Amino acid sequence: MYGKEMCIPRLIVAAVAVVLIGTLASGAALLPADEVEALNRSAIALGKTDWDFSVNPCSTDQNSTWFTGSDVNLACDCTFNNNSVCH
Repeated sequence: MYGKEMCIPRLIVAAVAVVLIGTLASGAALLPADEVEALNRSAIALGKTDWDFSVNPCSTDQNSTWFTGSDVNLACDCTFNNNSVCH
């Protein structure tokens, strides 16, 4: 009954929906800039030169090593503001 004319618009709508849902779901929580600056000052005071502030420390897809180690451990709590802000 419906030909290819109906199939293509439905595919386009489905593809757009998948992209939008994926974009919204993958939004990584961020550490506020003032907290990054405070951690940077702490790192300087502690003599920590291996902390990398160029990456999002709370992102699980980054290989960030600045918040691990046997002498100092930091953890991100990203449950604030509907999982959009870390502390």
